[in-house]
Amino acid sequence: MLSKKMWQAFAVMCAFSVFAALIAYAARSVFPAYMQDKGKWGFPFGFGVVFMIGSIVFSLLREKLPDQSWIALLLNAFACGLFIGAYLVGKGLGPLLRELLAVALSPALFFLVLMAALSVPRLKEKRWYIILCCLLWTAALFAVGAIVWSTVPIGGNRRAPYLVLFLFSLMIMGLAIGALLSAESFSGLLYGMVTPCTVCVGFVAVIVLIALVCGDSGDCGCDCGGECCDCSPGYEGKKKIKQTKMSDLGQGLE
Repeated sequence: MLSKKMWQAFAVMCAFSVFAALIAYAARSVFPAYMQDKGKWGFPFGFGVVFMIGSIVFSLLREKLPDQSWIALLLNAFACGLFIGAYLVGKGLGPLLRELLAVALSPALFFLVLMAALSVPRLKEKRWYIILCCLLWTAALFAVGAIVWSTVPIGGNRRAPYLVLFLFSLMIMGLAIGALLSAESFSGLLYGMVTPCTVCVGFVAVIVLIALVCGDSGDCGCDCGGECCDCSPGYEGKKKIKQTKMSDLGQGLE
């Protein structure tokens, strides 16, 4: 499986991941004043929905425009990046660009493991072996990511959210499925990637929406009547420091 097509698929995955990460970082940077306002995640999420609809349209027209499959993948990358950016805004997360790129590229680099497994002589042509490798690789993709990212600190005491890594892994899984389909050319490879990629973008949108809507419930587990609660990101159950007003000082001197 160490063929030209697989290396081309690997390049597409890396380019897709980097581009989506840049879009997510840009979306997070465009709304810096909204980082503490969970309601503002709707802006990047809404733009993501627009790009996702565009990708669906091109996916439906891929048979009539097979050479334009790259447009659908580009729209999917835009949509994926905007959805992840909406999650970063909604959760008040501000990872550095290099951290976000590392999270995005990790699943793409893990595709090399599948390429190596599918290059075993005498087994690489057997369908049962290909299916088994894909299943084991998919399980390892999410399991290894969860283990590594739960133990590696990112940005001092802050740990990178696993959900972001999960979303990028989901996209790579979809692209990997398309890469295993038969293709005679690079355009044929992109053609095969379009449908599974578009489906995974839809899953990303649903997961992000659920995560943000549930996070916006306003319940942070504080039972002090709302006056000492702080549900902002990074809050660890501490009470707010009561600010002293000038009128309070005047009353104390009387």
